[in-house]
Amino acid sequence: MKGGICTREKCPQCGGKFQEVLSKSRGKPIMDMICPRCGTTPRRFFLFLYLSKQIAPDVAKRKVRLYSNQDGYPLGSYGEAHRLLEQIRSEIDARIFDISNYLPSEIEGFRGARQFPRWLATKQNFSPTHYRELKRYVRLYFGPYFDRLDTRRLNTAHIEDFLEWIPVRQAELGRPDLSPKTKKNIMGALSSFARWLHRRGTIAQLPQFPAIPVPDPVIQWIGKEDQMRILEAIPQQHRAIFRFMAWHPVRSGEARALKVKDFDPETITVHVSRAFSGGELRSRKNRRDYYLPLSETFDWSLLAGKLPEAWVFTTPRGRPYSRDYLPKIWRDSLHRAGIPHIALKNATRHSVASQAINRGVRIEAVSRALGHSNIGVTLERYAKLEVESLREVLDAKVVVSLIREKT
Repeated sequence: MKGGICTREKCPQCGGKFQEVLSKSRGKPIMDMICPRCGTTPRRFFLFLYLSKQIAPDVAKRKVRLYSNQDGYPLGSYGEAHRLLEQIRSEIDARIFDISNYLPSEIEGFRGARQFPRWLATKQNFSPTHYRELKRYVRLYFGPYFDRLDTRRLNTAHIEDFLEWIPVRQAELGRPDLSPKTKKNIMGALSSFARWLHRRGTIAQLPQFPAIPVPDPVIQWIGKEDQMRILEAIPQQHRAIFRFMAWHPVRSGEARALKVKDFDPETITVHVSRAFSGGELRSRKNRRDYYLPLSETFDWSLLAGKLPEAWVFTTPRGRPYSRDYLPKIWRDSLHRAGIPHIALKNATRHSVASQAINRGVRIEAVSRALGHSNIGVTLERYAKLEVESLREVLDAKVVVSLIREKT
């Protein structure tokens, strides 16, 4: 391939032409472009390429000028232009050269700024909560880092550099560094984007994603006595749904979505099959419905006089509770009850499960009550708590043994 490094500029001092010369940098000979009379250098460069039919049979123009690198930034030094030229020659020798990877008009359509919105469009059928998180990742992290990148070049180095950049981005936003769990979620979303590119043939090879160790989750929970204290502090017109969640380990979105037809007085069960995600009614998180026995505390009068399709738990205006309304009522009630802050999910769903494990209920039964798709999910969250309950059994045996020795 015929080609070289050129500039349109002239020396700002004498108006003469710049010339390629052999100079020294740190004692090593290097090629550069300078004015032989004044020693000045140009600020912008471009590559001039002549592409033969063998190299680029489908290209109409044989003479091509490249003014920027593959990220769209102008060639601001001779060294940068030289590296780009050598990269092109290396690709030609390896017979993998494609001029579309270098033409700005072709690159533009593959930039992250164009590809991430197209990827997000494929996720619109996900739950609104999950889709909102993906949009936030794109806005805060993927966009600022990958918008200028030609996604056809996405590789492992980009992934590793992005992970190292996240704390820098958090500092720019004036926020503390993200937790390992959040970083893992972000990298999981980026991995989904990479797989989407791979399926479409945009990248030939999937980049490697580093493993992010996440500490075992610490389950916060409270006892039944504290739950009852908080319930007493909740206004009467809102108490029913919180009371239900304090005895039945469902998610708040699942409780909000319950209808009269889901309750069976003959089997004394409730059919948990849907949930509100944001303001949209969808199937449960793991897309599996299940039947949950009702506690003796359940107030059957909540169903009286209502049609099968009617919502069971509603605001005083007769509407289902919104995603943000329940946590607000909960926070205000915690303050009135004088109990330190604990998230609604921890004080209801996690607390019901934790209380059961501490009573010696088998983990398999707890898993079914939670509606988990498999027991592995339950063990991941409650295994440590189950071990601690066994410790109480062992300690109890020691106490019994000491009592017998004394007697």
